[in-house]
Amino acid sequence: MIITPYKEKLFLHLSTLIEVCDPIYPGIDLWFDRKVMPGLCNNSRCAWLCFECYCLVGGYVVKHKSPTKIKLCTLRVVEPWRNLGYGTKIMEHVITTYGYKELYFTAPEPIALGYKDWFAKFGFVWHGKADKQATAYGDEILFVRLTWKGR
Repeated sequence: MIITPYKEKLFLHLSTLIEVCDPIYPGIDLWFDRKVMPGLCNNSRCAWLCFECYCLVGGYVVKHKSPTKIKLCTLRVVEPWRNLGYGTKIMEHVITTYGYKELYFTAPEPIALGYKDWFAKFGFVWHGKADKQATAYGDEILFVRLTWKGR
């Protein structure tokens, strides 16, 4: 498995990763075009892509909110690579790369409920409902990880 930073030649892979989010986040393509791509150009966002045998497995996008805060904007594993441990490997990469800062993310309530224990393995704590609703599934839940917690 290889996790590599986004480069322009990987645009189609990154856009494919974002497109799989569309049923959960209607209009995510607009977010990608208006926020992610400009953020990658001005270095306020970073994207990482994960490959196995030259096939896209998944990846993530982060936003630098301040010198001490990082928002995990999305983390995805694409079919048929789900439930094979790649999500854990990608989250471990997030923690290794950005874990010295305050990390946070939001998740739709059904996903938050289903993955709460998995998020906790990485030190993320359920922090309550987020201020904005951005999903087709209703409320978003905020998870925060203040410091590195050994597992």
